Amino acid sequence: MKLRGHNIFTCNSEGCRAEANEQPLRIEAEDTIVNETTLNLEMLSTLVDSCSYEHLLSGASDLEVELPEELPNDWAEDEDLLNLLHNALNDIDVKTGALICPSCEQRYPIIDGIVDFCLDKE
Repeated sequence: MKLRGHNIFTCNSEGCRAEANEQPLRIEAEDTIVNETTLNLEMLSTLVDSCSYEHLLSGASDLEVELPEELPNDWAEDEDLLNLLHNALNDIDVKTGALICPSCEQRYPIIDGIVDFCLDKE
């Protein structure tokens, strides 16, 4: 699971979904890998423009990736920041762990990099 996907995930638990849209799911990573990829400025610009920077910052923090607290207006002109954002969104892959809803504590396991959003019907 990459942070670029994490940014759009919300809690799937009945009655919790509206609250979870306001808060990103927490990432509890057990195993992560880094696969360095080539920086594609057009793709990165699209990703950054379409994501919630607050959610990205939260996910990056969960993975102990340092990003600036606020995204500067001229971020696309800062080569160091471009590389940080690219690395956070594209290169870090959570192989095993869980996403956890901060509202209801519902856990969604991550297995082989894929989040399982299926809920047990009890």
